[in-house]
Amino acid sequence: MKIKISKTENSNTGFKGIQQRFDRKGIFEVSVSVPRKKTYATRVFIGNYDTLKEAKKARKEFILGLL
Repeated sequence: MKIKISKTENSNTGFKGIQQRFDRKGIFEVSVSVPRKKTYATRVFIGNYDTLKEAKKARKEFILGLL
């Protein structure tokens, strides 16, 4: 299954779920909203990565693991 990492205007990196940390120079934080039954979506922290490429790969692998 092909997962597309979508772009967004709300993120400071331009990629959905990936934020660059300004308090920790050069670190990218990855998180995903996971829907739950009968409740609101839960924000799941995936991790911190040194490069944007690693962050995008980790997010994609996490989403594939949920399917």
